[in-house]
Amino acid sequence: MRRPLALLGHLLRLLMTLGFMGISSLAHAWKENTDGDMPWLGSGGRAHYYSEERSAPFTGTGYRRVNRWGRSTWSGEDPYATAGRVMGFLGSIGALAAAPAGQGAGSVATESGQVVQPRAFPYRFTIVMIEPTVVVMNFDLVALTRGNEEANGQVLGSPMLNGWMRYGTRVPATGTLLWFSPEGKQAPMAVTGQASGKGEIVVKGAKLVLERQGDTWVVTRP
Repeated sequence: MRRPLALLGHLLRLLMTLGFMGISSLAHAWKENTDGDMPWLGSGGRAHYYSEERSAPFTGTGYRRVNRWGRSTWSGEDPYATAGRVMGFLGSIGALAAAPAGQGAGSVATESGQVVQPRAFPYRFTIVMIEPTVVVMNFDLVALTRGNEEANGQVLGSPMLNGWMRYGTRVPATGTLLWFSPEGKQAPMAVTGQASGKGEIVVKGAKLVLERQGDTWVVTRP
């Protein structure tokens, strides 16, 4: 009986080793691409940006890139999914219907197959925090005609937006600041205290402080 038991023990150890190797390779499949000015996390600290190449046999390249941002590779979502939720929230409160159609932008289809008309806003959108998502809008009349602008810097796109959505903790000081949060069910409203040069946003227990430094608002997470 000893020999079968010994073989069984060796087999179990082998399976455990292979299992740990599989977990290790999975854990290292994601590559961190965190760079530049990342948004804050509601739980504290900055968001991390990860990407992974996955096999996609029926595409021209044979693979597809999957992105995720959050605290780790085991949490968070695709940044473009975040942008989609941001625009979907604006649609749910009637803000998209009220906004003009983007200049020169015809109807486009979303990944779900829904046909939408991109909308233009006289604001620039900046995602300053995720989990929960907080977007700051700074007045920018030129944004109404920026639909054909090439992607530059830290930007995300959405079929529902004629232009680009930025992310980070620095917002241009070009006029009145508004903010909103899909998870907080908060429609766009003015940033409290901004007239003094130091504003404040509180959502779902997370607090952000905005301080004007020259022509930029800097967002911190105290």
